[in-house]
Amino acid sequence: MKNMNTRSKKKILALMLLAVVLVITGLAVSYGIPLYKEYREKKAEEKRRSQEPYFTEFHLTWEQMYAMWYYYGIGTTPQMYFIADPEDEEWPDYSYFIMKPTSRAERVVVVLTYRMFVNPKYEEEERASILASGYGLSAEKPMTVDWVLEHPVEAVEIMQEANYIRDGYHRIDSMVDDVYDEIMGTQEEREIEREE
Repeated sequence: MKNMNTRSKKKILALMLLAVVLVITGLAVSYGIPLYKEYREKKAEEKRRSQEPYFTEFHLTWEQMYAMWYYYGIGTTPQMYFIADPEDEEWPDYSYFIMKPTSRAERVVVVLTYRMFVNPKYEEEERASILASGYGLSAEKPMTVDWVLEHPVEAVEIMQEANYIRDGYHRIDSMVDDVYDEIMGTQEEREIEREE
């Protein structure tokens, strides 16, 4: 009987130990999983915020997007005065930005094509024409606003090669307008031609 009592005590002790282990495991799971989940979410948020922002379906960098807006005169929805803020809930995914053609972009594209393929004045414009030729553009197949919208990364590379981004040539409206009028005629001349 004494043996039985010892066995019973050992069984009860083993059951109690098993119950304690189960309770500790249950507590560890019920508290540990949410803590681990919270830790993973925090790390994912840190990773998201450490990324550079990207824009449009093409995932353009901030610099590329800015060049499309500022130098090519491409319109955007929302407006490009938007400042990407790492505290913004959208960060870094601004792929909802949409680029759209403008009359200003049309003028810039005509002037850039003219200066690359018809009348280059600077070595940089000649280098840009070689790069643009690699993308299938030429005097016979000129750059268009549609092409720029479909190939924004290449369009920015061409603008950079032409050195216009550094010098801001195309953003100086009067210079673009002067070259555009030289190519296409002034507004008055175009209106007179339409009337004839």
